[in-house]
Amino acid sequence: MSDKIRIHLDIDRDLHTRAQKVIPWGSRRILLETILERLVAGLEKEGPILIGAVIGGEYEMVYKPKTPDNEEILQSREGE
Repeated sequence: MSDKIRIHLDIDRDLHTRAQKVIPWGSRRILLETILERLVAGLEKEGPILIGAVIGGEYEMVYKPKTPDNEEILQSREGE
């Protein structure tokens, strides 16, 4: 038996169409689950102010490749 539950949410038809074009079918569940996991982790760390930032458009998703050099930079920033 799985510990997973199903989440249902309504989205605009345009967003659904755009998502269908760019997210491969087999990747949708794991991608959305990963995004939700990272959002929850951010909320646990930063608190509810992150909700306002995301909804208000003050938060931007940025891709940072995990290279050895990049990891060292990110770790040094955590100590600041």
